[in-house]
Amino acid sequence: MTRITISAMTLLAISSTAVFGGAEEEHGHFDAWVFVEDGRLKTGGAEADEGEFETHVRVFESELGEASPNFADEPGFYSETLPPGLNLSFNIVDSLRVWNGTDFNTTASVDMTLWEAFGVPGSDFATTPVSPGGSTTGFDFATADGTGFIDDHPEFVLNAPATDGVYLLTMQLTSPGYADSLPFFIVFNQNRPESEHEAAADYAASLVPAPGAVALFGLVGAGAIRRRR
Repeated sequence: MTRITISAMTLLAISSTAVFGGAEEEHGHFDAWVFVEDGRLKTGGAEADEGEFETHVRVFESELGEASPNFADEPGFYSETLPPGLNLSFNIVDSLRVWNGTDFNTTASVDMTLWEAFGVPGSDFATTPVSPGGSTTGFDFATADGTGFIDDHPEFVLNAPATDGVYLLTMQLTSPGYADSLPFFIVFNQNRPESEHEAAADYAASLVPAPGAVALFGLVGAGAIRRRR
């Protein structure tokens, strides 16, 4: 895993060739770092308080229920280098999956909703599609200011009848004028042992196909970021 400790002024110069070694990264408080490279939105890992950024990370962990039942607002989305005025949106590109002890081939019996402001009337929201391979169009949740800065935390809610388990949410970032990001995974834990959460995240991080191969769900994953509990 390549970890980069740098000032924000040098982030745009980071090469796309950085290599990440899978799911053995230590636990840390990481957000999704959003950047543009070759006209495409991309994701990495950001520990902004420590000035640490990792390029091309596409698996993140989060805990449901820490602030309130069935709720999380992590990972957040962070950048200091986006083009000023860029409007950041997303798509949900698969049904919610649940860890069956071996893989994420099982579609969850519940769904998940992303909110701009949970419980606020008129707030934007998007719910995971019912059918595997389905897609839900999201909403604009962040706009880069004049310096290219965003720091936003959409809210994730596991809908009733919410059950304990480890869940996989698959998303991609979008913005007009830029190519969509490659899909990325958020692995949510709802009251399961952390060892189970980590095994599921390790599996998600293994979804990196050999050249010419097709990954599970037709997606590609690279690198896992653990979130400090």
